[in-house]
Amino acid sequence: YMTALRNDRLYIGLAFFVNICGLLLLIGLQSTLGIQQNLIPLITVFILSMFYIGYRFLKAEEIFKTVSRQTGHELSPREWKRLKKNKIIGYAFRTGAVLLWGIDPLLHKYTPAGSIDPLIRLPLLGIGVLLITGSLFLIQWILHPSKTIQSLRIPKDIYFYNIIIGMTFFRLLLTVSLLYTTSTNFILFNNFSPVIALLIAMTLWRGSIPYLRNPKTMLAIFVIFITGSMGSTLIIFNTLQTNVSGSIVGDLVAISAMAMDTLLVVSQIQYMKRHSKISSAAISLHVFSLVTITSIPIVVYLIHRNPELIENMDITVFLYGISTGVLLGVGQIFNYEAFRRVDGFIAFLMFNISILITFIIEVVFLDAFTPTPLLLLGGIIIIGSTIVAELINGHCQRKGL
Repeated sequence: YMTALRNDRLYIGLAFFVNICGLLLLIGLQSTLGIQQNLIPLITVFILSMFYIGYRFLKAEEIFKTVSRQTGHELSPREWKRLKKNKIIGYAFRTGAVLLWGIDPLLHKYTPAGSIDPLIRLPLLGIGVLLITGSLFLIQWILHPSKTIQSLRIPKDIYFYNIIIGMTFFRLLLTVSLLYTTSTNFILFNNFSPVIALLIAMTLWRGSIPYLRNPKTMLAIFVIFITGSMGSTLIIFNTLQTNVSGSIVGDLVAISAMAMDTLLVVSQIQYMKRHSKISSAAISLHVFSLVTITSIPIVVYLIHRNPELIENMDITVFLYGISTGVLLGVGQIFNYEAFRRVDGFIAFLMFNISILITFIIEVVFLDAFTPTPLLLLGGIIIIGSTIVAELINGHCQRKGL
């Protein structure tokens, strides 16, 4: 039903604008002005407007009735076995990636890398990624010199440049967010990006993703979207109740990072669909070469204006900054290999594993904060929504939709 956006953009845009204004009003009253108001009117307006959006989507189904009712053939046992084997390999790569993504925010917040200015940290991440990808190509050059040059060539389309934009701003917003909020809050917000990615897929590529043509599946994903939104709202409300204004800033930046992560991963998925034979290491090498080269002049200018930015950076801090880039490079290669073998939008939903890793380490081992019932409830809702979405889409794949 997200395809209704093409014919009802004015209303949809106005509805979301009103909801954004309501959220900003809530934050302003509770945090900046310190005024405690009854939240029921705001919550009521938000819920009713979202239900009306759902009603409009349901009405719009008639426009796409012919396309929506199309179904594919159910897979034979042999076809399913072959697909399942490929999926296992893909999901193994994706599992490795999400394990690294669960550790990633902790490294940025609780290691010496967290003391580096976000803009200076960006080229250090790039250097770390270039070290791991460069090492892989060096090994390939030793073993197969003739294939190395060919594998370094990759096509550069709109999705490639979107990957660069998404990667740059996501890494910047991640580091800024972690200056003000916990790693768990950040990863909880970021966990909602897979569901948003599914909604984008419904809007732009519904015809090329068979399991999104089924009306029941579309309705289920929409309900999951609303449910996940409630989980995100509970996390923000929990931060408001604890009266920590700095965390509010961090949460808002985390939401912005989630948007950039959605742009990044959706672009990676679409790029791999169009260029499935391209080397994963080559993509990372090209992306982070451009990110590093473009960020170095900015860093030099900032250091020239403010030398204090690097005064406290000893060799240990420098190496920690690069090591986070090495892990980032490995995670990106795992991502591309997973998206090559399984449907990227389903694999994206596995991100909820990262939350468990981040939460357990930060609460149990680091004792960084005490979880509240609202925070736990919001996290359970978000994780549950992504798991249900994954089960629905997995069922559709097996039925050949």
